[in-house]
Amino acid sequence: MFGTTQAILAGDALLAVAVDTLAHRFPPGGPQAVRELSGALLALVAGQGADLIFETRADVGLDECLETAAGKTPSLLAAACALGALAARAEAERVDALRQFGRRLGLAFQLVDDLLGIWGDTAVAGKPVGSDLRSRKKSLPVVAALAGGTSAGDRLAALYHRTEPLGDGGSVRPPG
Repeated sequence: MFGTTQAILAGDALLAVAVDTLAHRFPPGGPQAVRELSGALLALVAGQGADLIFETRADVGLDECLETAAGKTPSLLAAACALGALAARAEAERVDALRQFGRRLGLAFQLVDDLLGIWGDTAVAGKPVGSDLRSRKKSLPVVAALAGGTSAGDRLAALYHRTEPLGDGGSVRPPG
């Protein structure tokens, strides 16, 4: 049997195995590796939490939106790259360079994912296109549009400020 609950349990089990592997089977940098992973997970939780809070706020700025995006996929890819470098016993400068590479790659992924959530194809994006708009997510494209001072941004703001549920996608899907 498969479902959301089983997926969450599998994720929890994989996290426990990852921490155990880092703590007990990693080269001499085990504690540093565990801190790397736990830091990434805490950043992910903070980013996801802010993302949820933004759905109920009207005043999300671009800098705040970028900071939240950086706490999601970028934190995980940064840690993955840093952990690879730590496993190879790379010097601190190289570990940091790979961490930064992973962070930038993750941010690019996150921003493309935000675009696909609005304009993509459900079969390609892996999630229902328009669902971010229906849930009033403040992704970077939305926040940029809301702050842009354009008539399209004003129409989007009017939709986002409505209290009734947004439509099936047709009423919130941007043109183009």
